[in-house]
Amino acid sequence: MASATQTARKANLERYYRRRLKPVTPGEYGFSLRLIRFPFADFVLDELVESFEWIDERAGMTGSVQLRRPEPYTLASLPIGRGHRIRCTVRWGGQHFVLWTMRCEEPETTLDDAQVAVSVALVDDMDLVERTEKDRIYRATKRRRRGFFPHEMVRREAGRDGVRVGRLAKCEHRMTKLHMRKASLLELAVKVYGHEHEKTGRRFVVRMHDGRFEVIPYRRNQTLYVLADEIRSAVISRSSSTKRPPTVLTGRGRLGKGKDAKKVEHTEYRRAMVARFGYTHKTKDYGHVGSREELRTKVRRDLAKFYRVNSSAAVQVQGVPFIRRGDGCEMLLESEGFRGDRRFVFCTSARHQVQQGTYTSELDLTVTDPFLKGQEKVEKEQLARKARERKKRRS
Repeated sequence: MASATQTARKANLERYYRRRLKPVTPGEYGFSLRLIRFPFADFVLDELVESFEWIDERAGMTGSVQLRRPEPYTLASLPIGRGHRIRCTVRWGGQHFVLWTMRCEEPETTLDDAQVAVSVALVDDMDLVERTEKDRIYRATKRRRRGFFPHEMVRREAGRDGVRVGRLAKCEHRMTKLHMRKASLLELAVKVYGHEHEKTGRRFVVRMHDGRFEVIPYRRNQTLYVLADEIRSAVISRSSSTKRPPTVLTGRGRLGKGKDAKKVEHTEYRRAMVARFGYTHKTKDYGHVGSREELRTKVRRDLAKFYRVNSSAAVQVQGVPFIRRGDGCEMLLESEGFRGDRRFVFCTSARHQVQQGTYTSELDLTVTDPFLKGQEKVEKEQLARKARERKKRRS
């Protein structure tokens, strides 16, 4: 059960999204695909598309498109090739929105009864970022005694790789040592921003946006999509981080450096958990720790993770093209426990499929709020700043 303090800190999403917009009627979207072949003129594919999809479940977006060649034995009637780009736009509410731009892989051609079908796999430019592998080595120097911030490393390495950079979230904790062999810029960003996550609890999204490499903190999407009658099917699951969690956790660490280092140890358990699941013991080495209190905090946090149950759902809905990984939704399935503040869920992956006459979205949703920890930190900083300002006015 959450404490009064935890309840008070919990985000009031019902208040945050209190402004209601007009309902969205599925099927009102008009999609358009355009082939970009610099330096040649763009080529509109709308009349040739049989179906297409895009998948947003990791740092790089992927997809595919199935086309029909208008003149079966004339290659020039569908001038598509590896390296060309396809841009998808959607018309809704009298406006046009760019959904994505991805690069073509080698097309595959199928001949059947004098008809030629062309299938093309699509990847965004994160694929180019992942292909460049180098040694990424950083150490504290005389000029940089305190090391480097993660965003400084990413910006510097992106410049060396020739990758255009968009927004990079600024970090607060430096790293004095980094040694990665044959690592891509994506792997570097995941590692160094993972260090910032461990120190602060903030979570980040690594992505390509408008051809630029970005690392941004999770944030609330401006529009909350309500999923109710649109849900065609749903698979609900409730799981913890491990199937057979330990009920007793012992953490070991070292205080100090060199010969003066002292070994410290802390054991954490919950009597109720031992009574329910039985006695199972696990030992974990935490390496160098700053204090006994830091070790105790890490052990308590890890033991709590073992028992944290996360409710999630895989749903198929009538298509909504604007839902992306990390976005929040409101899912009205009270019979399955998605009620109250638990009806607010967050998208961990999205797969959109468009065929002639039908459009569906398959979404993986979780009740774990990826934004909350970072928001708590921002709120604490705001309170501290206001306190400093009040103190300055008094003096």
